[in-house]
Amino acid sequence: MSGPAVATKRYGKGLCERSIKVWKRVRDEGGWWTASELALQMGLDTEEVRASMRNMVNNQYLAERVNTKNQLRRVGVTSFCYPPKGETLEPGRSPESWGA
Repeated sequence: MSGPAVATKRYGKGLCERSIKVWKRVRDEGGWWTASELALQMGLDTEEVRASMRNMVNNQYLAERVNTKNQLRRVGVTSFCYPPKGETLEPGRSPESWGA
């Protein structure tokens, strides 16, 4: 049980290593993504990505757009989102890389 608690303290409410990787991909690539698109590109399980996306939308790390015709959900990082601990909203700009 110490694994998730450490991840939560490090990144923020409900975030794990996989969620951070998904969030960084969406932030750095820009645009709006479905769970299927992210899972395919990142080699992850679609349902796990979907669960991570739902959690990050609920905690305002990601913004969500829903197509009213087919209910397709897409997420993106906007200026209204909160960055996870140790991250910024600026693509490719994590504080640990600033000294490089």
